[in-house]
Amino acid sequence: MARSYDYSAADADVRTLLKKVTDTIFDDDDVEYFIERADDYIDARLWQLYYVPFTATPPIVKTISTNLAAYGVLRALYVQARTTDADAWMNTFKDYAYDLLRDIKRGEILLLDSSGNKIVRKAGRGISSSTEEYDPTFNEGDPGDWATDSKKL
Repeated sequence: MARSYDYSAADADVRTLLKKVTDTIFDDDDVEYFIERADDYIDARLWQLYYVPFTATPPIVKTISTNLAAYGVLRALYVQARTTDADAWMNTFKDYAYDLLRDIKRGEILLLDSSGNKIVRKAGRGISSSTEEYDPTFNEGDPGDWATDSKKL
């Protein structure tokens, strides 16, 4: 079953990244196949943190989807043209996308919507702790400048 909503588009995103991969080389249906695979992978990686599939694509998720789909397209073309895997240049698309996903999962990158608002994570189970919204208890510098955040209990 095909996805009802894709995070990136064949012409507007993947072909913009891969300018030389025209419709005559790789048609839209083939590109859409790799977009769907990329989006399924993104959802599988982020399901524990966010409600997926996203109903409105966060810009960084669009970037990840585009890069993973571009990697899939290049990989398919490359395998048809050569029998060795000597050119690792195409892996930069995949590695970039994987690095972004890893950083999102670690909390090093926040998911923002197109207006710059933080996308709320799923409520977790068990004990959860975060100091994301708090000022540090001890500021760097002179001990006389140290303060406790008034929001902490």
